[in-house]
Amino acid sequence: IYSSTSSRVSTTLHKQAFHSVAKCVAALSSVCPKEIPGLVSLFIQDVKNPKSTTAVKMLAFLSLAEIGRTTNLSAQKELKAVILDAFASPSEEVKSAASYALGNISVGNLKEYLPFMLKEIGGQPKRQYLLLHSLKEVISSSPAESLKPYVEDIWALLFKHCEYTEEGTRNVVAECLGKLTLVNPSQLLPRLK
Repeated sequence: IYSSTSSRVSTTLHKQAFHSVAKCVAALSSVCPKEIPGLVSLFIQDVKNPKSTTAVKMLAFLSLAEIGRTTNLSAQKELKAVILDAFASPSEEVKSAASYALGNISVGNLKEYLPFMLKEIGGQPKRQYLLLHSLKEVISSSPAESLKPYVEDIWALLFKHCEYTEEGTRNVVAECLGKLTLVNPSQLLPRLK
């Protein structure tokens, strides 16, 4: 299935199959934690390789997402830059997979990745839509207790962007606000009125 030079991957696998394969990769890597740094490095190299197909890049990002959800990947110093570079990809599938990866990798280490993501959302207007999707993934997948220290910062950032001119961005902001409200409904629900 996985070869960085194979062009057949995209024609033989349905889009949903990439997610399933990535979950399998993460499950196998959890059994062999010593192999994770090398595997993550391999995926990073595949994403950076201009000869890699869209399918390989998608699978690499989705695998990084699934591994990063449960494993702290902050030791991989170039990971943030690689993900942000992918946001400029001509492929919508690669951009979406990179956004999903950033969100899930952040779940695995909120302290390292969430402040970085919030800073990027505030300072990168061209990337906001993808970054907000990453944030939505963080809010949806993180335990409420883990998110509580960040709720005020996230809330303030989302309200700054709720009147953004692009409708798609406003919709993602609304989804994020709704999901964030569920973290602490008694405190946050009255603020939505």
